[in-house]
Amino acid sequence: MVFPEIRDEVVQEVLSTCDRAAQLSDEEDIPLRDAYTVKHTVADAQLDGADAFPEGRVDALNVDLDELSRVESLFFSPDIDGCVENLHTGECISGHDQEEVLSHVLLQELRHHLVDFVDADDAVDEMFDREQVPAGEINDTSIYFTF
Repeated sequence: MVFPEIRDEVVQEVLSTCDRAAQLSDEEDIPLRDAYTVKHTVADAQLDGADAFPEGRVDALNVDLDELSRVESLFFSPDIDGCVENLHTGECISGHDQEEVLSHVLLQELRHHLVDFVDADDAVDEMFDREQVPAGEINDTSIYFTF
């Protein structure tokens, strides 16, 4: 099952990465291919578990960069985790080890897929249409499971 919102976020992240690579290429006066290589190197280090900017790996590329801090701000994200269901987003749902939780994006989509919210004004009609009572009510909103 592909959720359109997740697909849209992935597309936006790819476009954002392309923009940031072009920005690095322009600001550092390096070929665009080198900018993508730098991005890949930083991402690869993060996936390998680096929790700090991989300055050594970037230096080893022999790409003429004046400011590594620019690379860090463009490409290094401090909140990567090992959750396979996660989209790499800037928000976190929990203070727990991120390898033990699902992405908030996936959870939001699952919630929208599995749960319907109905205003109290429409609750009686909805109950008869569904032929089931709501699973619960919160703040004058009836909650129905769709599975």
